[in-house]
Amino acid sequence: MNNCKVALKFITAISIGFFALVAPEPTRAEDIKQIFDRVQQYYQDKNYSKALEELNWAQKEIEKASASVTQSFFPNEVDGYRGGKIENANVFGITNVERSYEKGEESIKVSLMGSSKGAGQNPLGGLAAMGQMAAMMGGSQPGTDSFRIDGRTALLEKEDNSASLTVFLDGGSMMKFEMSGSSNGDALKKFVNGFKIADIEKHLKG
Repeated sequence: MNNCKVALKFITAISIGFFALVAPEPTRAEDIKQIFDRVQQYYQDKNYSKALEELNWAQKEIEKASASVTQSFFPNEVDGYRGGKIENANVFGITNVERSYEKGEESIKVSLMGSSKGAGQNPLGGLAAMGQMAAMMGGSQPGTDSFRIDGRTALLEKEDNSASLTVFLDGGSMMKFEMSGSSNGDALKKFVNGFKIADIEKHLKG
């Protein structure tokens, strides 16, 4: 296996290894204004511990709102592939959103890995930069194709009956598309075009 594939598989394993993906049950969002009102009151009362606790709750509500927007970028159907349940997790400031799509005997798993703390604090930034460099250097290897999607570096890898396509977003986030039951790279590229990559990147960067 060439060094490019080794590097990308290592990066993916490290990133996804943080998560045991269990989709959370829907919960009613707490009113963010009420939370900040309590922060202000605790601050005025010099009860700083409680003020910080309320700020943590405010962060959680903002993260839930952001996750809801992120999930909206995963269509219910793409090029004849029907989407299943959306799964997401947030661990140590790293978010991972997944959805599997099926059409006949073929399936494509879409994973979006990024940061819940904004692009400037993305723990994946260094790993993503390494992966992007590996993609640019390894596009000429057998079974790989390095190219650009809307100006973003992408790498297609094909094996006997599977293929994967990784798109490196600005700010350190990554989208990975893993096809099972086929190694049709052109079909996978067409599938990727069903996602609003630029809008996803803009949302994650802020």
